[in-house]
Order: sequence, then structure tokens, then C-alpha cells
Amino acid sequence: MASRRVLLEATTEVKKWGRFLLLACVIGAGGVRVWAARDSFWLDEIFTYYLAREMGSVWDVVTKIRVEHHILNTVYLYLLGDQPYWFWYRLLSILSGTAAVVVIAWGTRRRGLLESLTAIWLAGMSYPLIFYSSEARGNAPAVFFAVAAFFLLESYWRRREAWKVWLLWATVVLGFLAHLSFLFVFLALVAGSVLRELRQDCRRVEAAVEVVK
Repeated sequence: MASRRVLLEATTEVKKWGRFLLLACVIGAGGVRVWAARDSFWLDEIFTYYLAREMGSVWDVVTKIRVEHHILNTVYLYLLGDQPYWFWYRLLSILSGTAAVVVIAWGTRRRGLLESLTAIWLAGMSYPLIFYSSEARGNAPAVFFAVAAFFLLESYWRRREAWKVWLLWATVVLGFLAHLSFLFVFLALVAGSVLRELRQDCRRVEAAVEVVK
């Protein structure tokens, strides 16, 4: 009994420190992104800024602008209006980039503490992800929605609940609005769904319905 109690206490202590380390990694990832976002605006961001300034309403983002751009980010810049400090134009990307790390922490928690910490560290300190999160473009939101869609689909396969399907649909739509390259993520999710259903012992009609969802 004594050894069991000691083991339980040790396990509780590890979990407590594990949560602290997870939180520290997330805060560190957010801090690095805020620090990186203090740099000056560059060409693509300036281009998006002027596109947003030409808009008279939110609908102009699809009816008036005739060049390739990141819809969600352009709408954000339009709604934000003129700001004396350009840092605020990057806030959506900073929050999206940090939120992606949080989603990774949530999605990998079932695999174990070490695995979760490794995934968070790699994502939090990844140079491309930090770069995407520090510019007023649609890359960081697209990464967030891609990660969220992946873990939502994974969660749905474990327990098929209707709200997860609805949330997945919304995530996919927002992913496309964030960046058109989200198409590659969407195709990968579809392919993964097809392969998974082919491995299941279920009727073809049921498998087709699940893939369509």
C-alpha cells in the first residue's frame, strides 16, 4: 500500500510539472511570435493593407478585389481600420500562430507527456511557423485551421459526434478563406478519410456517407 501511495504521489507530481511545462512552452511560443512581429512591414503586407483600404464594405473582398489575396486577413485589416501602430495588423497572425500550438498541445495529449512536449516545442520554435505568425498575411490562420481540422477529424474517428462534423466544416471553410493553399490540406484529409474507411469492416454505402461528411 505504501509503495502504491508513493507511486500515485509521484505520478501526480509528474502531471503537475508536465502541465507547467506545457503552459511554459505555449507562453514561450507566443512570446517569440510577439517579439518577431515587432519588425517592419514588408511588401506583401503593404500590398494587403492598400487592398483593405480600397474596400468600402466587407463584401468588396470578393466583389471588388480582382487579384489573389488572403480573404480572411484582408477583411481583418479592413475592419481594423487605420492604426497608428502597424503591430496591430499582425495581431490575427500572432494569435493564430499561438493558438495552433495550443491545438497541438490538445491534440497530442493522448499520446503522452513527452510526445506532447516534443510536438509543442517543435511547433513553437519552428522558424517557418514563427515567420508566418509575425506577418499580416493569411499563412498563420491557414496553419491554425489546418492543425485544428486534422485533430478534429482524428477526434471524430474516435467518437463520432455531430458537433465535431459541424465544427470541422466551419474549420475547413475558414481555412480556405485564410489561404487557398488550404486545398492541399483538404485533399489530404479526404484521402486519409477514404483510406481509413477502406480499412473498416463496413458497407460501402456507410463508408461513402462518412467520407462525404
